[in-house]
Amino acid sequence: MSLLGALPRELWPLIAECLPSHDILNICRTSHEFNQLCLPVLYKDIDLSHLDIIAISDKLGPRRGPFDTALGDPTCRTIRTRQNLFYQTITRKPKQSKYARSLAWAHVVDVRHYPFWNREAMATFAALDHVRRLDMYASKKSFLLPNREPAMRNLFPRATHIRLAGTMSIEWVKAILLGKEKSDIQSLILGLEPFTNELEGVDIFRGYESKLLAIELQSRCLKLEHFALQRITSKSLTPGDLRVEFQAWAHLISTLQARKITLWIGTPAFEDEENLTMDEIQREEFQREQEEIYIKSYIQPILRTGWPSLEEIYVRGIEVRGLLTERLQSVKVTIDKKTAFKAHWQDIDF
Repeated sequence: MSLLGALPRELWPLIAECLPSHDILNICRTSHEFNQLCLPVLYKDIDLSHLDIIAISDKLGPRRGPFDTALGDPTCRTIRTRQNLFYQTITRKPKQSKYARSLAWAHVVDVRHYPFWNREAMATFAALDHVRRLDMYASKKSFLLPNREPAMRNLFPRATHIRLAGTMSIEWVKAILLGKEKSDIQSLILGLEPFTNELEGVDIFRGYESKLLAIELQSRCLKLEHFALQRITSKSLTPGDLRVEFQAWAHLISTLQARKITLWIGTPAFEDEENLTMDEIQREEFQREQEEIYIKSYIQPILRTGWPSLEEIYVRGIEVRGLLTERLQSVKVTIDKKTAFKAHWQDIDF
C-alpha cells in the first residue's frame, strides 16, 4: 500500500495544516496526488509582512526604498524579494491564488518611483479574490495607486476581516473597502495615519474623508461584530489635525454601530524613551492631553448613549473618566489607561 493510501485522503490536508510551510512544500513535491491534496494548505495563509516594519521603513530617507541596495534596509529588501517571488508565482500559476484565504502584507515601496511595482502589486491583489482575512500596512514612504481597470478598483471582494494600517492613498482604501458585490464585513480595524505632508501625485487618506467613507461603507457593515480604531502617536500632528481625526472617529463609530468597539492609542514600538529630549517629552505629554480632551468632547458622548446592539467597549492607552452610565449597564466596559506600553500595527486581534 502506498503512503497516500495509508490514511483517508481528507486527513492529509489536516495533517499538513500542522506543519511548517517548508515541510508542506516538500510534501507537495513528492507526487502529483500529494500536490493536489496539500497545495491549498500551502497557499491558505500568505504572510508577507513584518511586525516592526514601521520602525524599519521610517528610518529610510526620502526617495529611498528596498530597491536602493546601498541605502535600503536589509529587512525591507528581504520583504520586497519575498513579495516579488510571490508575484512571479501568481503570474505563472494564477490558479494557486484561489487557495489564499488570509493575506498579511507590509508595503514598503513608493510606486511613484517604481511604477512597474504598482502594476504587479495591483494585479496580484486583484487575483487574490478569495481572501477572507486581510491585514495590510503601508509605510509613509510607500504607496499603491489602483488604476482605472474595474478589477483593480474592487479588491478583495470576499474579505470579511480587514485591518488597514499606516499611510494609504484614498483610492487604495476605497478599492479595498468599497465596491460592488462584496461580502459583509465582520471585523474592521482601521489604523490609518493622517499624513500631513503633501505628496506629488498622491491623494493621501485623511481623517475628514472617513466621514464620507462611513456613508458608503455602512451597507457593508450591517453585521459588524468588531470595529477598532487604532492609532500610533505621531508627533507631526497639530492639535487641529488631532481634532479632525477624533471627530472622524466619532462619526465612524456612530455610523457603523458594531457590537464591540475598541479604541487603541499607543506609542511607537521602536521609540527609545531614554533618548528623547525634554522638548519631545513635553510635546508628547501635550499631545496626550489633547487626545483626552478630544476623546471626551467627541467620542465619549456617543459611547455613553450607545445603541441597541452594543455589547462591549474596550479603551486602551488613554484614560476615559465617566464612561459608565445607566444606559451602559448591560455593556462590558474595559479601560486600560496605561500609556507606557509599546505598540505594533498588529497588536489588536481580529
